Amino acid sequence: MHPLFVAHLVADFLLQPTWLVVLKQKRWFGIGIHASIHALVMLLLTFPTTALLWAGIIIIALLHAVIDESKVVFQRDHSGFSLGFLVDQIAHFSVLLLVVLFVPYQSSFWAGEKGLLVGGLLLFMSFGWAVYNLLTIKEHPLTNARATVGRMLLVVVTFLLFIVPSLLLRP
Repeated sequence: MHPLFVAHLVADFLLQPTWLVVLKQKRWFGIGIHASIHALVMLLLTFPTTALLWAGIIIIALLHAVIDESKVVFQRDHSGFSLGFLVDQIAHFSVLLLVVLFVPYQSSFWAGEKGLLVGGLLLFMSFGWAVYNLLTIKEHPLTNARATVGRMLLVVVTFLLFIVPSLLLRP
């Protein structure tokens, strides 16, 4: 598994509590905290890292903040949740993919069975937390079974978007 894709899902779902989601919607400070968490998780999962990858991680974190602020502004003007969420995740994926394709990274850990196991466990925990959080959003309540299934599909599609390339582009 490629650790940058895993790091995104961990930082965006497992390590983003409700209070941080609320703070992100009110102040840039919340987005800064969230982007910093992304950078730290990426650095931890790619340790030891090269100067070039370190620069890539900084770029990812900065663009993550810009993308999240754009999502906050978009959701203020639009009542729906799904479109903003999906565009946000596709934008994050695009940034990660560019860095993964153009910044060399080698790791025997992430290329082997232990990396696959650790990555799988982190993804499993992140997925469970994402399902719980996205099904219980107070500002965007689910009103019927169709809406619930739609939100679940959104989570599944999002995770597949990151997991498949993570497996195909592993170091």
